[in-house]
Formats: sequence, structure tokens, C-alpha cells
Amino acid sequence: AGGAIGSATVLDVNPNLRLVVLNVGLLQGARVGMPLVVWRGDRVVAQLKIVEVRQRICGALIERVEKKVTLKAGDKAGVTKSS
Repeated sequence: AGGAIGSATVLDVNPNLRLVVLNVGLLQGARVGMPLVVWRGDRVVAQLKIVEVRQRICGALIERVEKKVTLKAGDKAGVTKSS
């Protein structure tokens, strides 16, 4: 089941390639170049940029991650809400 672009879930992480796979794709509005953030609780722990988009999933490059944080399947992600 896919999520909404505002509330995506990390499906897989490849630390060697610094890539994550998310459960959102073209159908949910994901686009190449789109910035995303990963949350733990109410804290942003990583910044991602989408580099590949398919129908229902996308791949994103890990651009920045907090010290001592390891991204894992099940982490919540979404578009940055600029106020």
C-alpha cells in the first residue's frame, strides 16, 4: 500500500549508496529533485532528495543525517512544510 507524499514511509535503506526507498511514487505526486525530510518523533533527523521515481515507489539520496542516527525501514518521511 502506498502512502501520501506528506506521510511517506521508508521501505529500505542502502547505507553504502546513501539511498533510501520510499513508499510514494508518481501516483502520490513524487517528482525527481523534490526535497524530503525524515522524522523521529517530532524531530527532523535527515534530509533527502528524490533521484528516481516509479509508479508507487521512489529512491532518494540521503543528503544530510544527524550524528548517531541510522535511517531504517519504517522511518517516517515527507515533504518539507515551509511556513
